[in-house]
Amino acid sequence: MELSDVIFYDGRRYRVVGFDPLSVTPQRVYLRDLETGEEVTRLCEELLAAVRRAARDPVPRGDNPSE
Repeated sequence: MELSDVIFYDGRRYRVVGFDPLSVTPQRVYLRDLETGEEVTRLCEELLAAVRRAARDPVPRGDNPSE
């Protein structure tokens, strides 16, 4: 995950806009909702686990906004 990446999390698309330094525990990721512009913060560990699950589990047909 890098700055400016777009990720799908909790049913929404977000742009990664920042990270806490590695020396900060627990480390957080700062996201901007692409639809609403709202900025949210999530724990890095929680977000990475969700992104990995999403990569393993395909989106069911009809739930993909690009279809």
